[in-house]
Amino acid sequence: LFAIIMGASSLVQAVAEEKENRMVEVLMTSAKPLSIMMGKVVAVGAAVLFQVVMWVAAFIIIVPRIFDVIPNAPSLFLDPWIFAMVIAFFLAGYFLNAVVMAGLGAVAPGVKEANQVAGFLVIPLIVPLYTMPLMFSNPDGAYARVISFIPFTAPTAMIVRLGIGEPSPLEVLASLAMMVAVGIGLLWVSARVFRAGMLMYGQRVSWRRVMASLK
Repeated sequence: LFAIIMGASSLVQAVAEEKENRMVEVLMTSAKPLSIMMGKVVAVGAAVLFQVVMWVAAFIIIVPRIFDVIPNAPSLFLDPWIFAMVIAFFLAGYFLNAVVMAGLGAVAPGVKEANQVAGFLVIPLIVPLYTMPLMFSNPDGAYARVISFIPFTAPTAMIVRLGIGEPSPLEVLASLAMMVAVGIGLLWVSARVFRAGMLMYGQRVSWRRVMASLK
């Protein structure tokens, strides 16, 4: 969750800064908006993934040292399926939020405004954590299943369900596929908004202009 938030937030700030200093206008003379956006998403994503790998490596090093002070620690077991799905939902969640943040950075008048709005966009990621008691009591209930198929709550909701319940593999894969499909669609939308926002430097971007750029 924190890695997704940090990665997406740094992306919106980077895009907004390049819009303010007009560096992106130089980039757009030699690359398409979609290519520029994908480059940013992949580059920041690689940095965030490296950070996660370092966290996991530190965990692997530290855990054997604390086994002696945790009762029944040797009996703990991490299911490879759950571990693989946590990584998959992390990548899909980052991709989904990153493309939205990049589009937001393009249409925001400045870095300050972009950071303010970005704070509201991470709220859906946190909702499943605040509603954990509901999911603990019924991990396969209607509420848990619904937020597992809402794109912006699915990353954390499904990871929580994998930890406390046993959602069917079909349901897990369907949620993951939905996130990837929505992310690809939003990538196209954000690329169009990115192009329009960058070309309207110094102008306050309205919803009418955003919709016009999509057409």
